This record gives sequence, C-alpha cells and structure tokens, in this order.
Amino acid sequence: MRASVKVKICGITRSEDLIHAVDAGADAVGFVVGVPSSPRNIPIEHARKLVSQVPIFTKSVLVMVPRSLEEIIEIYEMVNPDAIQIHGDFLTNTKIDELKKIGAKQIQAIKIKSNEFVEPPSTQGFDTILLDTYVPGKFGGTGVTQNWESCCKIRKTIHPKKLILAGGLTPLNVKKAIQVVEPYAVDVSTGVESSPGIKDPKKVEAFIERVKGLKP
Repeated sequence: MRASVKVKICGITRSEDLIHAVDAGADAVGFVVGVPSSPRNIPIEHARKLVSQVPIFTKSVLVMVPRSLEEIIEIYEMVNPDAIQIHGDFLTNTKIDELKKIGAKQIQAIKIKSNEFVEPPSTQGFDTILLDTYVPGKFGGTGVTQNWESCCKIRKTIHPKKLILAGGLTPLNVKKAIQVVEPYAVDVSTGVESSPGIKDPKKVEAFIERVKGLKP
C-alpha cells in the first residue's frame, strides 16, 4: 500500500493560521524569515514564537534565501525548527556539511521552467528536494503552476531522495498533480490564501482533504 502524500502549508504568518493548519491535518508548516521581498516574511522573534507553538507530531520548516552560512546557523539556532528550506544557489557541499554538524535537516528548493527538464544540481548533501516554478526575481510563493511531467522525470532522477512538489497547487488541481508526479509531499502557500500571507481556513481544509483522500 502506497504511503499517503504529506502536506506542508507554507508562508504562515499568524498563530490562528498555524493552529488551523495543524487541526486540519497538515504534516508540516513553513515560516519565511529574512526575505523582505516576500509578503509572507516574518521577523525572527515572531518565527521563533510560532515554531514554539507547533505540536510535537507536526514538523516546522524555516524557509530562507540565505546570504551567508553564519546567517543560516544564527537564525536556525534562534528559531529552532525541525528543518531548513533553502532557496537560491548559495550553498556548496562544504557549507552543507557544516550545517549537518548542527543537526539541521535540509530541503533544497529548485526552480524549474515550465517546459524544461532539469537534472537537479548538487543534491547529494540535501535530505529532500523541493521543486518550485521558475519566475524571474521570485524565490517562491508565486502561484504559478509547474509542468508536472517534468517534475515526474526529476523525481525519478533523484530517487531514492524524496521530492516535495510546490508551485501553483490549489485544492482544485492538487489531486491531478499527485497522480502525475507521485511526490513524497506537496507544498502550498498562495493556493490556500485569502490574501498574501493570510490563509483561508476553507481552502486549507479543502486542500488537505483532497490530498489525504477524504474528499473526491
């Protein structure tokens, strides 16, 4: 029997959205820190407070576009999440090894163009790979849908490393995306919001219900 697909609700900015996502059945929740261009960016202290509210059986993920290894380590130790999701091309294998020394689980975010097959670079040191849609000047949360066939090819390429699918997912298309790509997990932000950074409870519930097979 195939394991159920995990759900990460990303870009959480408010305690009430965190509580509702957890109650609705999210397996992980994401918090954006140090990315001023994102409407979902929150101060480090606020992220620390929200992460402290995440219950034991739900994973917390710190989402960053780092400028230095020291920045990653400093914020990681202040916020104390279960994992770090890293966007951009900053990390090298040496820096990845340094992060592993502090016990940080690492998710590498890779952006792919709509009709492009890309063999993900330098994935060896990361624990998990996240695929997001390429949009110039954006690091995530674009709401632009992926080419799922390309994502499926990448999943097979990186096997046995796990793949998280992001990019333009909504309650209406997530089941089809899962059927095509067969990811380990799906990641959603824009697709379950009423406005940037504010989650819509009904959309969050609908998204999770469709992923978990609770609704057709």
